[in-house]
Parts: sequence; structure tokens; C-alpha cells
Amino acid sequence: MLRRFLTSTSALLAVAAAAIATPEICQSSAFKALTATPLGSSPLLVRSLVKGDQVCLEFTLSSSAPSDTEWFAVGLAATASMVNTPESNVMIYQKSVDVPESHVIGGYSSAEVVKESDQTFFAVHEASTAPLKFSYQRTLAASSKNDVVIDPTKEAQFIWAYGSSWPIRGHKSGTRGTEKYNFVSGASASADDDDDNFCKDNNCTAIVGGVAFLAMLVGGFVVTSLLRTTSVGHVLLHKTLATPPVKSTTNAPLASPWTMFVQNLADLRIGELLVMIVFLIAVVALAGLSSSKTGISKSGQTALLIMMFMLLPIAKIPLWTATFGSSFERIVKFHRWLGMLLSLITLIHLILAVDVVKPVSSEQYGEVIPLWGLLAFITFVAIGFTANEFMRRMFFDVFYLSHRVLSIIGFVFTILHAPKKIGPALLVPLVFYVLGLVNQWIKSYTTTYEASVSVHESTGTTTLILDSTDKTKQFAQKMNLCSYFWVKISTVSGIEWHPFSAIVTPNGDSIAFCMRAMGPNTKSFTAKMLEHGKSTYTLGVNLCGPFGRISVDVDQYDVIVLIGGGVGVTPLLSAINQRRLFAPKGSKALDWNILWSVRYTDDLLMTDKLMPSRDQLEYSASNGNVQQDAYEPLTDAGAASGLKVTWHCHCSEEKQDGYVTRANGDHLAYRAGIPVLDEYINSSRYMGRKVAVLACGPPTMTVEAQALAQKCGFDFHKEVFNW
Repeated sequence: MLRRFLTSTSALLAVAAAAIATPEICQSSAFKALTATPLGSSPLLVRSLVKGDQVCLEFTLSSSAPSDTEWFAVGLAATASMVNTPESNVMIYQKSVDVPESHVIGGYSSAEVVKESDQTFFAVHEASTAPLKFSYQRTLAASSKNDVVIDPTKEAQFIWAYGSSWPIRGHKSGTRGTEKYNFVSGASASADDDDDNFCKDNNCTAIVGGVAFLAMLVGGFVVTSLLRTTSVGHVLLHKTLATPPVKSTTNAPLASPWTMFVQNLADLRIGELLVMIVFLIAVVALAGLSSSKTGISKSGQTALLIMMFMLLPIAKIPLWTATFGSSFERIVKFHRWLGMLLSLITLIHLILAVDVVKPVSSEQYGEVIPLWGLLAFITFVAIGFTANEFMRRMFFDVFYLSHRVLSIIGFVFTILHAPKKIGPALLVPLVFYVLGLVNQWIKSYTTTYEASVSVHESTGTTTLILDSTDKTKQFAQKMNLCSYFWVKISTVSGIEWHPFSAIVTPNGDSIAFCMRAMGPNTKSFTAKMLEHGKSTYTLGVNLCGPFGRISVDVDQYDVIVLIGGGVGVTPLLSAINQRRLFAPKGSKALDWNILWSVRYTDDLLMTDKLMPSRDQLEYSASNGNVQQDAYEPLTDAGAASGLKVTWHCHCSEEKQDGYVTRANGDHLAYRAGIPVLDEYINSSRYMGRKVAVLACGPPTMTVEAQALAQKCGFDFHKEVFNW
């Protein structure tokens, strides 16, 4: 049986060899009578004739190819990919060799294009260099292990390429491709569909991303400018996707993954969800335009689209405020989420690429150079490691500096990976980012503000009050409520920038910052600032900002409820001082109720210099007591006198109610114990009036306040620095 099989096989091979000893089909008058036709959209012309179990093929490189072309290659393939598994061969015709030769395509580098040792399974009929042309005859069956079987009744897939030098070091755009061909009709078509032809000639990623971004801008402008005061606008701008996870929230530095997930949903507004949907539509549209591309191409394009949108939220330009009514600290979450998604997609891209190309190869493959892509991937992995929740919270300096330095390196590597595709796609996001960065640097380093320093040692608090100038007065009057600045103090650190809420001073002629050293870390910026403040009374401060815009327009509400915990009172105190002094005409918000909870009585004095005095407040229920019954409904009484501010202070570690005496002699009363928030955030107390709740403090307090506000139907905003 085995002997019979071997004999039969040997006979078949002998017949095949004998059958192509001379290219009789190519020499026939029938073949010479054929007219060459274009091979799809390639620069090749093809003639073919099938007789029996053999075929004659002729390929001519048309005059549309560059005059310095030294070689061209064409061959059958199992798929529309240049590299296939199992490996297939192509016929390469070089001017310097003057005869077509069969080479095996084992990969995308020149070292992986290997001439076959056996060149006897085909017969060359003709070869010429003017024009570049060759013809040969072969069997329909595979005569070598790298041959592709030809079925004349089905469309065949051809791969082609040409170049000006050999060995090749990469293909320029338009010098390689795949085409379909029908041996019966002699008709051919591009292997790519119409959509892919569009993407072949255009940067689809940049186009799709640009259209999606424009749609986001238009939608954001319509909602924030035209629909803001309507019920539809209110739903889009204020309603969120979930209830805050009150029970699982703790004040630990790191929350559990599930708690973070639910809290993200609780913070995600319907309008923001629509923006995410537009992005997902863009991803689907890009995939549709590239439906017949390989997985490597699709994953690479998707990664590029993600990278485009990942840059936009961190570009500190006024565009986001103008179109979305938002600001950096509220949209930076999209940067984090897209960064996580980018890590996943680039990993998939790398895994797919490893199967067809060596990642460390510096040779060009199509329009990309693999090595630069690998280096970009490694760089972004390092960025992701330093940007995880733990590193960001516990080692902010490492996170911030690594982001600044490694991101530049990563984007350079990324663009070098495929300059013609990636460069144009990232142009607009990079321009936005650089403009914001340059603007910050110019403002930050060209002006130094002098500030007076005071230390409240028992609470570990350092207060900086900027000397009054025209600029600081402008900050106090014009900056958004609850604004913050990035602050650098060269005498403490020459490179560290940290975000702090700005506080409008009680007389409105400047701004200040209250910095509290917390925890045992004596090397933190706030701890070093505390020690430095003990030995100096004035210092120079560099500022970058102001930034921030709260999500509620306080002037459109009847009552503002402020919930502050510890040093989290600072942005709320600033809002009180700013609205007390510079409220716009027609503001409805005359009742401001602030709940401030601290641990110890001394904590109530940490912002003493920045709190308005009893005389400065037009309404304060003072005379030694600034408390109001939490269950007593608020009325419009006294509204004509202007802004009314009512303070409710709690000291959680105290056992009895009491008061502390401020430096100006005012008494600030407090209640002992932890406050019950639903005494201050409840619908019955406000008798149907329009209420907004602002919160800043430890997670347990802000999350509970958010849940109560949601339950009562009050619009809610919280100030957080967890980015």
C-alpha cells in the first residue's frame, strides 16, 4: 500500500515536472492574442490562459509606476494579507537579475523574504526590463509546499509590490497591495471594498475622529447655551446614572473597585453619557469603514482614535467651558477611562502584530515601523503604572512628573510608528494640549505674587494671603466660584505644582490659600510648607490658573446648601465671600446655609483669617450663636437686606455644645457630635424652593450629601481633588 502511494506520488511529480518543461501555453497563438488588463487598482497588467491542468501568467508593470523602479513582485495568496500562514511564495523580477525567481514570504522584513532553493516547478517564457515584464507557466495544482492552488472557477487573491531598491527596507504608500482576479473571465477587482478604498486614500481615523469631535462640540453648545434652562437641558446636565454607594463608601485612601465603579456612575451625567455614545459611534463607524482590513489595522486605528480623544480632556483651554459648561477637573475622568481602554486595545494590537512582524524590527512594514510602536507601548505601560489609583493618591509627585515627561516621549514614539497616519490624526489634539500648556507656563513663570504667611500649628494649617494688587482683585471678582490654582513655591520646591482651592478674602481685595498637612508623611509638600511657614512671614508664589467651574449656576436657585468637612470648607468659604461681595444683579440665591463639620474645636479656627466677621455678614443670627434650628423652615424674611448666610458648625470629637472665640472676638458656636445630614438636606425644610447643594470634604460626607440631594431632587455639585 505504501509502495503504491509512493510510486503514484512520484509519477505525479514527474508528470508535473515534465508538463512545465517548456511554456507551451505561453508560446501559443491563443495566449498571444489575449489583451492585457489591469490587475485591479494596482499598476500591473495581467494576461492569463488556462489549458488543462496548467496556466500561463504574464505580468507587466505599467508606466504609472516610478521610472526608477528596480523590481516588482506578484504572487498568489490565501488571504488579502501580504504574509500568510502557511507561508506562500511570490515571483520577484529584478532588473539586476533579469529573470523572475520564486521567493517565500515568511514575514515583513527583508530577511524573511527568502529565495526558494527549488526553481524548477515553473517555466519562464519571457522577461524584459523595458517595460518590466515577465511571463511563466505553472500547474494549477501546488507544485511546491509554498505554492497556492489555483481553482479557475473561483476568484484568486494576488499580492503585489514594487520598489526602487533591493533588499527592500519598507514599502511606501501605494507600492504594495492585494487584488482579486478571475481566471475564467480575466476580470479583476481590488481586494479591498469601496469603504477600504476610501480609507486607503484618506486618513479615516482623523476624519472620523474630527467629525465625532465636531458633533460633540455642537451638541454641547446646544445643550449648555440653548437648552440649559429647559427641562431637557436640566435632565442632561444634572441627572446621573446611579445612586451613590453610601454604605460601601469609606474615608480610606483607596476605595474598593466596585465602590469606585458605582460612584463613577453616580457622578456621570446623562449629557456626559451622550458624549460617550458619540465616541462609541465613531469607533463603530471606523470599524465599518475598515471592515475588510486585518485585525492589526483595525486595532491600530482604534487605538489612534482613543489616543486622539484621550488628549482632549487634559487640554486646559477655554473651549470646554464655552461648549460644555465644564472644566478640567470634571472631564479628566474621560482621560482616565480612555487611558485604561487604550492599554487594552494596544495590548491586543501588539499580540496580533507579533504573529506577523517582529516588534523589535526597525524596518518599515507598510506605513509603520514596528520598533517605535513597541517603544511607545512600553512608555504608555509605564505611564499607566504610575497613574493607577494607589500611585496617584499616595505618590502624587511621582505620578505628575512621570506623566509630564513620559507622555512627551510616548507621543514622539507613537508618531514615529506611522508618521503619515498618526501625525495628522493627533495634530489637533496636540495643538490644543500644547496651547493650553504654553499659556499656563507663560502665566505661571512670568509673574510671582508676594504672599504673607501664617501658621495654625495645632491644626497643621498654613495660610497664604496674596498681597493685594490689581491682578489679585481681578481674581477675587472675576474667577468662577470654587476656583482652584496650581501653586508652586520655589522656596519649598522648585518643581512641584499642587492644586489648592483659592479663597476670596473677606474684604475682596485678594485671594488666599489654606494648606493643611495631613498624615505622618513629613516629606509631603504641605508638611514642608508648614515647617517653612514657621520661619518666614512672606514668600513668593507662582500660580497657574484659575481653573474650575461648578456644575450649578448658584444665581438660579433660591437656597444654596453648603456641606464642608475639615479643610474642604475652603472652596465653600470662598464662594460665600465672593457672592457676598460681588453677587451679580438679579441673583435669586439669597439664603446660604453652610454646614461645617470638623473633629476638634481648634479646627474651626484653621480658616479664621479668611472667614467674614459678624459685622461683614449682613445676616448671621450671631450674638454668640450662629445656629439655626435645622428643622425650622426657611422663609423669605429679610430677603430685601441681601445675602443671608447661616453657619452650622459641628465638632465630632466634642461631647458638649460650645463655642470658640475668633481672633476678632466673634464667637463661633458649634454642636457636639457628628452632624445628621438629612436634618440639613431635606425637601420639607425648604417648602418647594429651588435648592442646590455644594459639598467638599471626606468621601463619606460628600457621598451621603449627594445621595440625600438626589433623593430630594436638589441639584448637586461636589469639589474633589482625586485626579
